[in-house]
Amino acid sequence: MTELIDLKSCSIQDFYKTLRSLNGIEPIDAKIHKLLCDMQPDMSLDAQKALYIYFSLMDDGNTRMPLDANEAQAKWHLKFHSLIRLMQSELAELPINPETAKSDFDDMIAKGIKDLAHCDKIIEYRASGLAALHNDICKPLVSATDPKTNTVYLYATRFFDAKCIIEHRAKDIFPKKARKITKREMNAVQKSFLSDLKEPFTLAERQLEAIIRGQDENLIITGGPGTGKTTTICFLLWKLLKDHPEMRSWEINLAAPSGKAADRMRESLLSSLDKFKDSSSEIYRKLHDLESYTLHRLLSYSPIKKQFTYNEQNRFPQNYIFIIDEASMIDLDLFARFMAALPEENFRLFILGDPDQLPSVQAGAVLGEMLNTSSFATQLNESKRFDNTSEIGKLSIAIQLAKDPNTAMKDNWPEGYIKPFFSPFEAIAFDPQSQDAIHTLSLSDSPKNAEKELAALIKNWTDAFYIKPDFIDLANHIRVRTSNGTSELVDENDQPVSRQTLDTLWKVTESARILSANRNGLTGVETLNALVRKSLKIPTSDPFFVGQILMLNENQSMLKLYNGDCGIVLGEPGTGRLHLMLKKARTQTVNHTDTTAIDYVTYPLYMLPAKSLESAFAITIHKSQGSGYKHIMMFLPTMEGHPLLNNQMIYTGVTRTERQSLTIVTTQSSFEAGCKTIIKRDTGIDLSDA
Repeated sequence: MTELIDLKSCSIQDFYKTLRSLNGIEPIDAKIHKLLCDMQPDMSLDAQKALYIYFSLMDDGNTRMPLDANEAQAKWHLKFHSLIRLMQSELAELPINPETAKSDFDDMIAKGIKDLAHCDKIIEYRASGLAALHNDICKPLVSATDPKTNTVYLYATRFFDAKCIIEHRAKDIFPKKARKITKREMNAVQKSFLSDLKEPFTLAERQLEAIIRGQDENLIITGGPGTGKTTTICFLLWKLLKDHPEMRSWEINLAAPSGKAADRMRESLLSSLDKFKDSSSEIYRKLHDLESYTLHRLLSYSPIKKQFTYNEQNRFPQNYIFIIDEASMIDLDLFARFMAALPEENFRLFILGDPDQLPSVQAGAVLGEMLNTSSFATQLNESKRFDNTSEIGKLSIAIQLAKDPNTAMKDNWPEGYIKPFFSPFEAIAFDPQSQDAIHTLSLSDSPKNAEKELAALIKNWTDAFYIKPDFIDLANHIRVRTSNGTSELVDENDQPVSRQTLDTLWKVTESARILSANRNGLTGVETLNALVRKSLKIPTSDPFFVGQILMLNENQSMLKLYNGDCGIVLGEPGTGRLHLMLKKARTQTVNHTDTTAIDYVTYPLYMLPAKSLESAFAITIHKSQGSGYKHIMMFLPTMEGHPLLNNQMIYTGVTRTERQSLTIVTTQSSFEAGCKTIIKRDTGIDLSDA
């Protein structure tokens, strides 16, 4: 047994190593810490340790730490408890005594916060946020008072500036209050669409409210899966262009944080647009031919300048309409850069998102904090995916209710909702035709038995969704033929493949997906993908194989491929080369007119760095945001207090299914504890005086 570290007397190097061994801090933090110490050479040891605590909290997505000992200690207690529980679950040796460490941390945080007040070479006090927008002083840290609580907070300067930019621009862009819409207005707008639609389509009241408000206002539209956010935007844009002919020349931009989410928004928009009958009209063609972008691509990153082309000094032109989807996934820094780049006037902005989903991977919880401190959003509350009879729909609502301590509870579960019961393991026979089915089960406590049970479960899943549909066989019948730099999809007889055949293959990939909160471990995506490969009887020596579902984990901007894009591996006859087929929007010229269509495109795998591709039969719940599948099997941590076991994680995973089947693998106590655990990020955005 190694000697335990004494946190009070240890050196700063040992303090860092201790936090690192607990997985409580990142290597980059040590470099930043050294830079700050070089700038402030007289910084006390306690202040240095307090900075490491701040960095650790930032690594969880917070952007500020209260410079109040009691509040800072309370925040650290939550994280420290989570770190210890995670180490204990992995049977790892602890470098400290958890019982005495709590008071040791409390003592150094209190002393460190007091000493940080004297670190004037690295910390600048700012009394006004707006003044910071054009402040030439560039110390790396900022202390500022929250006017609502009168608490002083420590920020990284870039986070403080980003917060100020968002507050400043949001207060200019959005209305101070949501205006009330009358029933007469709603009825008139509903009737106005009758002559434009193929057949009558009834919009919900909140959808009509958003469409009416969106004619004159910039708007945030929120709602859960299936509440019709993209449908609302389609009808809103149609009416906006119909009633304002001058806007038909405005450029419309569809964007989202990931390529997958951007493409999915465009596909949903096209589906809604299909309800309109005049496909030859100017408005129809304009909306049909829209492209979708990642936010990074929309802002146009310049590798030469190492910055976005569009920024506060070089804004987007006027007469632009921006539709931004999956806003809960946008981090503080990116959101601020986008807001700073918006035109001063003559533009429209519509932001869509579900604040109950997971926040961004990077720092901040922008959408949630904007909504919590403002009243200008429209929340859609009628789900077309889950009606009042849907068991999966009831479960998703119960998960949301479970996070509210004021909700009436019975047996720790919202009244009126069926409490899911996690039974001991059984080898489920998955049914691709099932409708609104929920399976809940637990793996054995014995690691050896759990491995066997997991292998059997994944085999049954693979049999149902890949082997019985002859997925691999179908993929082998579609080949990529290349000639003179162009490629064509052909069958085994070298004849062009029909769109119907390609759609059939693609639907199999979109039908079912395994999700996990973890990347590593027994139920992490790496293990799960390996088990799918084994069930398909693919040799481990083949890194890629025909029929494999792959996801990009890095942007490939030159090819217009982005993190989150998914495709299927196909072969090339005669050469043995493998290609990745994706479904993407692309522009084509027909009768001298550029039009945009959703089509299948292929890229040779040798053009893509191997490290940028990963098997995607199973993906993390984070990666699944912005996607939907008919059948979902979701693995959650079984240890209460695990940092990845929380309400947003569970809700996001559950709502990825499109009503056919949902299988959840965890334990009863872990599921219930996770539903009542909320990710609370502190970003400091306040729009309450907007």
